[in-house]
Amino acid sequence: MSRVQLINANEATEDRKAILNQIHGAFGVVPNMFRAVANSPATLKSM
Repeated sequence: MSRVQLINANEATEDRKAILNQIHGAFGVVPNMFRAVANSPATLKSM
């Protein structure tokens, strides 16, 4: 079974990195759910 890769803010593209940094600012960490959803930038933006 394949696994979903968790996106790290350091490895993310600029648009994803900006959103992940906003999430980090709000929560103090980036929950794994958001790191998994970052595989789809459109879905990440909609959250």
